[in-house]
Amino acid sequence: MGIWEAYTEQKANKILNSTTNEDILVSPDGTGVLSIFGTTNYEDNITHDDDIPNKKYVDDNDGGSAVRTIISSSVDFKVTDPDITLYTVPAGNMFLLNEMEVVTTTLTGGAGDAPTIRFGNSGTPAAYFTAAVVSSNAVGERHIIKNPQQGIVATTAITAGVTVGSTAATTHTGYFILRGTLLAI
Repeated sequence: MGIWEAYTEQKANKILNSTTNEDILVSPDGTGVLSIFGTTNYEDNITHDDDIPNKKYVDDNDGGSAVRTIISSSVDFKVTDPDITLYTVPAGNMFLLNEMEVVTTTLTGGAGDAPTIRFGNSGTPAAYFTAAVVSSNAVGERHIIKNPQQGIVATTAITAGVTVGSTAATTHTGYFILRGTLLAI
């Protein structure tokens, strides 16, 4: 059945199931815990995706003060709007901007000319991407701007803008997307 019960100290290098694809259940009684002890710095030996970490490993590697972040904002690409605030970096943080993206989600009545967009901040509207016509001019098309190498300081408003609207016949909508890491400082 694959259950191994031991009521006295047992030493084993490996515990195997007798049936393929069967779980191994470790069931301490009451408030008991499964412990890894007697190994020097066990947390330093967690190197494989399938290794089971201990509490110290989790405490030491919890990501601490850095959180990967994705920010998106819907946009009408037909409307000229040069200053759309996407995100304001919270006090005590820095936003490490990795990537900016424009994606079209709705386009009806013919494509026309794609919009001209830019990414920046409230002080410098084109700080991260100078106004340019994007290639996102069909449903599902994406225009990705990678590696802007920007660390954006607290209280800065990250903005995007449509500086020249799309000439699509009826509708042209989508999203501005930012990807990066929010870092507590």
